Amino acid sequence: MKKIGKYLLENKLCDESSLHAALEQQLKLKEKGIFKPLGSIFTESMGVDKNDLSQALFQMHFDIVSQSTLFKDLSAESIKQAISLAEHQIYPEDSLITREGDQPESFYLVISGKVKVFVSFPEGDEKILGKLGPGEGFGEAPLLTGEPYSASVETITPTSLLIFKKKEFQSLIGNQPDIALAIIKGFASRLNQKDEEIVRAKANEKAYQQFISQEKELSLPDLIGQTRTINNLRKKIFEAAENKFPALVQGDPGTEKLIVAGTIHKNSSRSAALFLSMDAENVILEGYGAI
Repeated sequence: MKKIGKYLLENKLCDESSLHAALEQQLKLKEKGIFKPLGSIFTESMGVDKNDLSQALFQMHFDIVSQSTLFKDLSAESIKQAISLAEHQIYPEDSLITREGDQPESFYLVISGKVKVFVSFPEGDEKILGKLGPGEGFGEAPLLTGEPYSASVETITPTSLLIFKKKEFQSLIGNQPDIALAIIKGFASRLNQKDEEIVRAKANEKAYQQFISQEKELSLPDLIGQTRTINNLRKKIFEAAENKFPALVQGDPGTEKLIVAGTIHKNSSRSAALFLSMDAENVILEGYGAI
């Protein structure tokens, strides 16, 4: 998809040299930690009229919205009306747009740039659910259901968004049946996709539960005998089980290393956890790690 520079050139608001100069100025500001949209540089530093810039931006918005999955089947008039209700905002990278758990306020449509949709965990980790680019939207489901945002959205790169506030969004779907139908279709498509993810997750969970049950069913025989060697071995096993350090069990082929390792595990504080075994002959060494 075309960037704003191409629209400025097509509308004869700049030439190649001035566009290059504006991009260089934007880069220098970024190096200083300052984010400034390209359009602002043109209006502030290069004398481009704000109304002319707005017309170029409107054409860009129209092209992106027309190609989006949500609005592509709408008439040109409906798309123009939808754009007229939206607020245009540009965000620098790493800007938090919506926060998980907050009440819904707007529907967002990406015009340029990229955002990530993610959920956070108490430990500080996060899971990325998806990445959205030009023509893709987010936030309509909470506005339709009234429930809080189920995920956070943050910009990955400088991102231009069309923002439909709650009131404008409701007006949009209330007064334009074709837009309402398009949004409902998009919402239903996401629900179907979520159902497929749940089915896959349940299949994976079932396989994992089967794996766990099989591992729990594994039983290892106890050491048999009262010879001095066996008794010394038992003593070493219990000593190893009492500390939390790793234990290396060595022995010649044919010795019961697995029984010794299993007995250490059963008598340790971690006995409730899984005990897994692996055939080291099947481990392939590549570079500095084992795969």
